[in-house]
Amino acid sequence: MAVTFRDYVLSEAALVGSTRRERSRAYWAARLPTLPPAPALPIDPAPSSASSSTRFVRREGGLEPNSLGGV
Repeated sequence: MAVTFRDYVLSEAALVGSTRRERSRAYWAARLPTLPPAPALPIDPAPSSASSSTRFVRREGGLEPNSLGGV
């Protein structure tokens, strides 16, 4: 049986204010200090040195409804 986004939204709404949700929230809040930090992302050391010839091109594509073999 496939689970839809609607199913997810309804199940999340059913958990609001529940003991289970509060226990989970407390667990993850307690774990936050022990979780590793986010990975360092590469950055340009001198963003002002970017050339004025920088160009952005918008690309777009799509899939036919049944192109994924019924997924």
